[in-house]
Amino acid sequence: MNYIIDAYNLIGKLTNISLADKDKEKKLIQLLSNFNKKKKDYFILIFDGKNKETPYQSQQDLDQIKIVFTDILESADEYILRLIQSLPHKENYTVISSDNEIKYKSKKNKLTCINSESFFRYISNQKQNSETKKPLVEKLELDYWLNEFNKKNKK
Repeated sequence: MNYIIDAYNLIGKLTNISLADKDKEKKLIQLLSNFNKKKKDYFILIFDGKNKETPYQSQQDLDQIKIVFTDILESADEYILRLIQSLPHKENYTVISSDNEIKYKSKKNKLTCINSESFFRYISNQKQNSETKKPLVEKLELDYWLNEFNKKNKK
């Protein structure tokens, strides 16, 4: 799946990253990289207004994450609205934002839209599930049943 993310909007909904944090962009990128290790989704992170104090390039690609800092004269919301109108194969994209206009225009353009709070819960649950996931069958139990199966086949 391809995700278009209203980045500062998502950061504002996170419990583990603050908008006041000077490394908030790096932390969001790291969070999504960790989430995406096994999934291989593609993320387009749209941040508001690149200015001379922003230490990042306007656009850069890191593996499965494209990072966009809009021009100082364009908000992330405006960029996202322009992007969703021009996308080919809209069914392959999901927009992440709690902004009402973005949600409305996404749906109008036949894109799936998930609010930032729900997306954060989703990635948090995925992380917890991967950390606590146990094999369905323990190794000893598997060995036992393989042994039993082999005994029956030999008879």
